[in-house]
Amino acid sequence: MLKFIQRNINKFIVSQIDPDYEMLFVGLNGMTIQEELDIEIKKLTNFQTVNETRMKYDMDDVEGGDMILNPTFTQAKAMANQQAQMQQQNEFNPFASDEEDYSEDDGENPFLKAFKNNIEK
Repeated sequence: MLKFIQRNINKFIVSQIDPDYEMLFVGLNGMTIQEELDIEIKKLTNFQTVNETRMKYDMDDVEGGDMILNPTFTQAKAMANQQAQMQQQNEFNPFASDEEDYSEDDGENPFLKAFKNNIEK
């Protein structure tokens, strides 16, 4: 409740007088500013999005801020996006080869294979 009062007094009164100052209640939770920041960073890397954190501090949302800052999560999401892009490119690529037409495992030249098929017909 005191943090709510503090924010409102700073936002509507103190910032109107001089934006370089702020009122701060101290000694209430026993945590330093650095400890509170460490907790916020841990939240960001586990379950809280950037925009949720910014909202908490009365800041505007940022583009792309609707995700957590977990490197594993971010990497998995980027890989999934890359796979989707590659799949989409293959769908629209008229020169993409199908696996049924030729695979490198059979070792046969596809031109010779087509030539043999034409001769047999």
